[in-house]
Amino acid sequence: MDSNELELVRTSVQHLVAHCTPATFTTDLADMGWADLYDAEAAAAVTVLADEVGHAAAAAPLLGVVLAHALGLTGTVVLPPLARGTAPAWPGVAAGSDVAVNGLLEPGSDGDTLFVPTAAGVVQLPAGSLFVHATGVGDPTLGLRKVSGLVPNGPVVASAQQWAAALAIGRRALASALAGLAARMLHDATEYVKVRQQFGRPIGSFQTVKHRLADVHVAITAARAGTATAWGDDDEWSSIAALCLATKASRLAATHCHQVHGGIAFTAEHGFHTLIRRGQSWLGLLGHPDDLTRLLGEHLVAHSVVPRTPQLTLATHHG
Repeated sequence: MDSNELELVRTSVQHLVAHCTPATFTTDLADMGWADLYDAEAAAAVTVLADEVGHAAAAAPLLGVVLAHALGLTGTVVLPPLARGTAPAWPGVAAGSDVAVNGLLEPGSDGDTLFVPTAAGVVQLPAGSLFVHATGVGDPTLGLRKVSGLVPNGPVVASAQQWAAALAIGRRALASALAGLAARMLHDATEYVKVRQQFGRPIGSFQTVKHRLADVHVAITAARAGTATAWGDDDEWSSIAALCLATKASRLAATHCHQVHGGIAFTAEHGFHTLIRRGQSWLGLLGHPDDLTRLLGEHLVAHSVVPRTPQLTLATHHG
C-alpha cells in the first residue's frame, strides 16, 4: 500500500470514528471493508484504525474487533481483567467441567456469544449465562463492563497458541491507540500555547514550553517506530516493548501537555482532563505496563536477548 492509498484509508477511518457509535462501530467497519484490508495488510489496517480511535479518544470496541479478526472469529472477545501482577490474567479459568469467567467487555461488545480466552485456548460461551455490569473504576465515559460467572465449559474455538499470537496483535493495536491519544494531547497543547500569552507574548515561545512539547513529540515518534518494528518482528516481546513505549508516550503527554495548559486543564469546561482519564483507563487493558516492563527485564536476564531497537523515520501522523 503506497502513501496515497494509506491516506485514503486514514481519511475513511477518521470519518467512521467521528460518526459511529459504540453500537455501530463493528458494523460500520464491516460496511467500510475493513476486514478485507485486514486480510490484505493487517499492519496498516490495525495501525490506522487504532491510531484514529486514540486520536479521537473514542469509546469503541477496538480491541475486541482486532482480537476477533486475529483469531478468525466473528463475535465478542472477552478481555482480561484489570489486575496487577499478571500480564495479563486469563479472563477464563477452568474449574473442573466449568469455567470461571472474570473479564471485561468494551462498549458496543454485545451479542449472544462470547469468546473467552483460557489457558487451554479460547472457549465459546453463551452470553446470557454470565453477569454483565459496570466496572465502577476508570473512566465512566469509556463504558467498560465487567463480565463474570461460573458456567459449563464450552467448545474450544482457538488454541492457546492462536490466542498468544492474537494477544500480541492486540497489544500493537493498543500501542497505536495510546500513541494516537498522546498525539491528540500534543496537538491540543501546541494549539493552546500558540494563543495563550504571558508577558506580552505566546507561551509557546518560551524555551521550557518548547522543550516539554518536543520531549512528547520524540516519545510519540519512538512509540510509533516501536509498533512498526513489532509488526515486522511479529513476536510477543516486540509487541510488549511497543506497548511499553506507547505507555511512556501517553504518560509523558499527559504530564507535559497538562502542565503547559496550566490550571485551565483541570476544568470540566476545557475537557483536557477527559483525554488523561481515557489514557489511564486504556493502560492496563492487556496487562499493566509496569508488569510488562518487569517481564521484559526478566526475559533479558534469562535469555540475554532484548527486542530489536525501533528504527526511527521522519514519517509522522496528525502533525
